[in-house]
Amino acid sequence: MVSLAAGSRIAGYRLEERIGQGGMAVVFRARDERLNRTVALKLLAPALAGNRELQQRFISESRAAAAIDDPHIVPVFSAGEADGLLFIAMRYVAGGDAQSLLNREGPLPAERVAAIVSPVASALDAAHRAGLVHRDVKPSNMLMDVLPGRPAHVYLSDFGVSKSVAATSGLTAAGAILGTLAYMSPEQVRSDPVDGRSDQYALACSAYELLAGAPPFQRDEPAALMYAHLFDDPPPLTARRPDLAPAADDVLAKALAKATDDRYASCGEFADALRGALGLPPYRPGPPLPAAAPPLADAATRGAEARAETPHPPTEVAVPAPVPTAPGAVTGPGQRRTGDGAPGRRRPRLRRRVVVGACVAAAAGLTAGLLLVPGPPAALAATLPISVKSEVPPVTGDVYVVYDTVDQNAEVSGKIPVAANGEVARLYAQRFPFTAAPTEVNSVALRPTGGKATYKFKVTPTLETRYQVELFRNGTSSAPIAVSGVKTVYVSVNEDAGPTQGCRAAACYESAEVTYTAPPSALKTEMSKKPFVYFGINLLPGKKNPPNPKWLLLGTGHSAVMGTQQTSATVFQILVSFSFAPGNESFEAAYGVCIKETLATDGIGLPGHHGCGNQRIPYPTGYLGLAPSGQPG
Repeated sequence: MVSLAAGSRIAGYRLEERIGQGGMAVVFRARDERLNRTVALKLLAPALAGNRELQQRFISESRAAAAIDDPHIVPVFSAGEADGLLFIAMRYVAGGDAQSLLNREGPLPAERVAAIVSPVASALDAAHRAGLVHRDVKPSNMLMDVLPGRPAHVYLSDFGVSKSVAATSGLTAAGAILGTLAYMSPEQVRSDPVDGRSDQYALACSAYELLAGAPPFQRDEPAALMYAHLFDDPPPLTARRPDLAPAADDVLAKALAKATDDRYASCGEFADALRGALGLPPYRPGPPLPAAAPPLADAATRGAEARAETPHPPTEVAVPAPVPTAPGAVTGPGQRRTGDGAPGRRRPRLRRRVVVGACVAAAAGLTAGLLLVPGPPAALAATLPISVKSEVPPVTGDVYVVYDTVDQNAEVSGKIPVAANGEVARLYAQRFPFTAAPTEVNSVALRPTGGKATYKFKVTPTLETRYQVELFRNGTSSAPIAVSGVKTVYVSVNEDAGPTQGCRAAACYESAEVTYTAPPSALKTEMSKKPFVYFGINLLPGKKNPPNPKWLLLGTGHSAVMGTQQTSATVFQILVSFSFAPGNESFEAAYGVCIKETLATDGIGLPGHHGCGNQRIPYPTGYLGLAPSGQPG
């Protein structure tokens, strides 16, 4: 038997690194020496070489995936037997999976979830047209291929338990089911025949989890979880995500209906209905999921820049008989003046707040098998709570600070429910552009009270920074006993302005200097951006005080940018001017200036489009910005 170690060769593939392992298969990153490309090479575990049923199941995966022509299914390059080992060579997917993304970032924005769910729905519909049902749809099987210079691409993986709808015999003994309980449709729990609507149910469970942070049904015991799928209504999504529209509850309730006929006709129809409920347009292939920077690695994988497809096999559960039965700012400053030429009450100075950025427990009558658990070792099983906050209100849920101001600090903290004396929490940071490995920046010895403890770290990021905390038994330990998720703190540049000047009763000409303070590494990028100048005015006869304008319009008031100059290593100024003719009427005028953020370019900004560059903006408003692509809004 050939050795399964780095450097070994199997069927023309040179093994480079083991990237996943479990009870059924082991996966290596390998080099195809004939075509000089990297692949993910999945090998049936040598201990199972004599198990004919598992061999058939392993072969079925390669046939199932290769039989479907869809750009969102992981391509199979080759499959066969060599040196007594069954193998499948697949595309190497660098970028992680949706479950890892959720674990790092928590509940995801609606746009991000839709960008994952829609391509997966497309892949499932293609499989269903080919007569195959996946039967194990879950976030960990939704892979995101992220390579420099190319948009990310979503793949559906692991067809190892797929089955033909028309099949009359299977690989699973009577009374057993394959799948993952958290996403299992009622018909799978009952071992009834399944079709594509069973995958739709699992896709809806996955979408719910990506939006809410947890699947719709959570129970301590497998039997209770199966019962919930059979009889319980899913909790409303808006109970966990009140920022989402109630229409999303109706869409998910339909896709999670107990009866297959009550669900949508296809996965794509469900995905489009969900997009509509979330206020998003229907899915059209391309553009793919926005590219993401390499994730902050955990202690077991810190320093690695890519993640290949690793197996996430299902849990096989023998179902006890009988099955249970149901019981009976404008970002930017502004100035207002009254019609007699005297300055009006100046509104509070606004900084530019624009930033672009199952293991199933054994139970009576239930047994678990074929469970693969890739990822951190058992010592890292505990999850450490982590949260971040700053003195400025979050924007669309994103926490940020304002560079070089009183609002430049954030807090990373967490409450540990079970702690012991002598344990140490260590804070790791990874700063934009995330090419260097995370570094330890602080540590604190816990002081438990009643067996519980809290850790807090004050941080002052200068660019977008990711934070993670690890818990150790003591100050000399090298292996963590618990690891937190990853939290990101974004950074906005500071913006301020001097007073406007030069207003007469019948005609006004005003100018102002808008000053920006930014980190030295980002200053040139910030200076190169086009300023967008807004203006609005309300008029009333006589000396009555008009209300503030409700809207500011782009380019009105004869607004102009007079020039930009750098005044220090961290400061530059933009001179803007306005002119308007109120005549003898009283007026209230306001203006605003913003520059579009490019988070992915210099690490300054918040994710998402916040309005800078729109034709009009509400007044007052506290935040404007741009999506990470840097394209016009």
